[in-house]
Amino acid sequence: MTINQIINRIQRTAQWTKNKDFGSKIYKKWNYFFYLLLVFLFFITFTIISNFVNQKNKVKNENFNSIVESKELLSVSEYFTSKINSPYREIKYLIQNNDSVEKILKKYQINANDIKIISNSLKKRKLTNIYAGKELSLILKKLEDGSNTVINLLYPINNTTRIEIRKNSNN
Repeated sequence: MTINQIINRIQRTAQWTKNKDFGSKIYKKWNYFFYLLLVFLFFITFTIISNFVNQKNKVKNENFNSIVESKELLSVSEYFTSKINSPYREIKYLIQNNDSVEKILKKYQINANDIKIISNSLKKRKLTNIYAGKELSLILKKLEDGSNTVINLLYPINNTTRIEIRKNSNN
């Protein structure tokens, strides 16, 4: 190619670029390309960050699970739950045929001394009659020797009267 042809081509290109429509078309194309590039970069950044966060969470979960499943934690948790457990227990008992207060108390492994005190005091006041189908409420405390002691005993002797026995201190 000769120099003349090269110069003519440059002039034609320069005239063509001076056209207003050509500049606005190129600007619009670059504008769309720029927006598309921003969306693509945002998507890539979001994907990388979410992947990083997921990996971190996975590592934390694995560490947490290894701690929770360890034998040391189980022994510590058993220790604390044994200290938290209440020694008191509430029992609702439906009185059966041929039941007596003594039989019911023996059924729940009440201390023999407590059974004796309760039965003697009920016999003195002639309140030993209990009727089948009625509900007896009993609150027990577990003693260190494995037996139970009565804290509160409530049972009906008829439709309107109930007997309540409470333990004060050791009496």
